[in-house]
Amino acid sequence: EVMLGLKLDHPGAALPYWVALAPPALLLLPSLVAAPTSTAPLLRKILRTVLPSSPPAPPPPPVRWEQLWKELKPPLRALLAATLPLLTLALVALRLDGVTARSWWLILAPLWPLLALAVDAVQRMQRAEAVSTGAPAEQERMARRQGGHMLLVLLGLLGGCLLLLNLRLGGQASYGAAIVVSPLLLVLSLFCCCSCCLA
Repeated sequence: EVMLGLKLDHPGAALPYWVALAPPALLLLPSLVAAPTSTAPLLRKILRTVLPSSPPAPPPPPVRWEQLWKELKPPLRALLAATLPLLTLALVALRLDGVTARSWWLILAPLWPLLALAVDAVQRMQRAEAVSTGAPAEQERMARRQGGHMLLVLLGLLGGCLLLLNLRLGGQASYGAAIVVSPLLLVLSLFCCCSCCLA
């Protein structure tokens, strides 16, 4: 934070942006390292079933692709969720340091699939809650359902903020930073208003 703040306050400083953005990237590195370790055994299992072995072995049991895909989806999601933020930080650093002049739409493009992964996670959580065999209280079930809906609304607003940021940085609009975060500010103000009314 200190290095990034220093660079933002003094853009002409000798400190490049890739150095200023390195600490948050290092924080994301353990999750990026952990994701392939869980994916590798499943990929080896798939390769053993697909590629012929030498010397010839007895025919393997038929491959259950649906089961393999079901096992492979969670680690692949984790790998994407770890890779996309790091890719975004790297592209932003390259753009700010002047190494590339690509459009901001392209630079921030990895954030859109990351947002889609978050929406998918919330929907999977809601589906798992709907088919759960336990018998929680009706109020608890309703609270979880409403929490899931609120998360989806929040993710939609984050998508709106990202769209406004792309338009602002891409040069298609010239509004200030307050407009970029206005969807979240609107929800925060409504939340504070409702809390005051209920109190």
